[in-house]
Amino acid sequence: MNGKRPIAVVGLGYVGLPLAAAFGKLMPTVGFDINPARVDELRAGRDCTLEVDPGALAEATQLSYSSESGDIAACPRSSSRDGASMIVWAAMLRGRCSNS
Repeated sequence: MNGKRPIAVVGLGYVGLPLAAAFGKLMPTVGFDINPARVDELRAGRDCTLEVDPGALAEATQLSYSSESGDIAACPRSSSRDGASMIVWAAMLRGRCSNS
């Protein structure tokens, strides 16, 4: 990842995914979600929430996705001067995706 420590965006819903995609265009970013099906969908370039279109996902060339907590271990903590992890808590809305 270009020798830079990645940032982490935890929660890839309707708030976290657009944030992760924006950062993923600029710097190494790990998008983390606890739902492996959601991560698989995003890796395939699809977003069932329709918050980020496939073209924007493809432009986020420095964005990777994971549902494994160990993958965000290398990301700086929010108190680090090297970077930050971002945790996005948003209200869960049933029906936003076919798998909800």
